[in-house]
Amino acid sequence: MTTFRISKSRWTARIRPFALGFGLLTGGYVFATPSAAHAADSCKTVADVSSKVWKETPGVVKTAIAKSGPFGASAMQALKMIDQGVKIWNKLAGDKSWAKIGPRRMDFEKWNKGTLLGPTERMFISGIPAVNPVEVDFHKLDHAGKVKVVICKVPKKGKAVAVKSFEVAPDARKGKIKTVRIDDAKGHIITVVLHGKSATNKLQYKVRARMIHAEDEDAKTVTAPREDNTVTAPREDNTVTAPREDNTRTAPRENGSVSAPR
Repeated sequence: MTTFRISKSRWTARIRPFALGFGLLTGGYVFATPSAAHAADSCKTVADVSSKVWKETPGVVKTAIAKSGPFGASAMQALKMIDQGVKIWNKLAGDKSWAKIGPRRMDFEKWNKGTLLGPTERMFISGIPAVNPVEVDFHKLDHAGKVKVVICKVPKKGKAVAVKSFEVAPDARKGKIKTVRIDDAKGHIITVVLHGKSATNKLQYKVRARMIHAEDEDAKTVTAPREDNTVTAPREDNTVTAPREDNTRTAPRENGSVSAPR
């Protein structure tokens, strides 16, 4: 009988690439982090377009944005402001440079359907800046195209920020792919940019940006922005602890009562 021996160094050299490959490919899924640079570039592109919308934003919208807290308007008030966005876009439609860019108006509360073919791009921009928190929904309707989705928020001054980016895999099931909530959306134009990643395949989709109003049921879980305009995530039980005398906070008991301050 012939015995084969593999030296430790050779075994390590052979097994390491396999281990790395197995770490990346698990259960048939490829784990990858979306390019932060690519997402930032997407937001930079929409920032140039969004600046034109900001210039045309009516005073009633700016007044709502100036109110303290995450909510600036009721559902009825916001609906009237959304109609103002249609007028803004009709005015901008006469701009030849605007027509070349080809952005799509994204009215809050309404679904936008479309088909992205191959390595093309599609840009959706809210007709007005948000006056309340926003929730963005993306659904796959049909076909097997691979698409990267980048959601951005654009302030009047300062840099556009990529809120969330994700990819729709070719084998993704039809239906809802992702819901992204932006509690600090007030005072920002909301944009969704689609990047086709397939050579020839297409993806049929629908996307919607919905404003959350103070009278809505899900408004209870909206967190108020801090002074630095960042938003802290609510706890899983949505409870708030009472302050102690030293201004620190103690956790509530299971029965809902709060421990006495020290």
